[in-house]
Amino acid sequence: MSEPELSVQVELDPDSSVIAAEPSFVISSNEASTIVSAAGELDLGSRAALREVLRPLLGVVIIDLAGVTFLDSSTIGVLVGARNRLLASGGCLRLRAPHDFVRQTLKTMGLADWIVA
Repeated sequence: MSEPELSVQVELDPDSSVIAAEPSFVISSNEASTIVSAAGELDLGSRAALREVLRPLLGVVIIDLAGVTFLDSSTIGVLVGARNRLLASGGCLRLRAPHDFVRQTLKTMGLADWIVA
């Protein structure tokens, strides 16, 4: 089964030439795992949405970060909470394909071993 194409919502701030990427999440499953493809900036404003996406998932959950441009400590908190819940029920949470900036953030927070190739 092929993974779905990422859907990224982009808004242009009329007071700036900076493009702000709104977060989006696409969930797909195969026999072995559930994959959450995330895109955009994952920060305080999107943590509740991420928490709601992850809440019902069980088993092996892989979060594909290829489309994530920014990740902050509030997102790390959501990931830690989801991982703890999944581990308690016999599952696990892994992170896949972070860009360099996001990968460095994860390493700084001590989560480098959560990243899979």
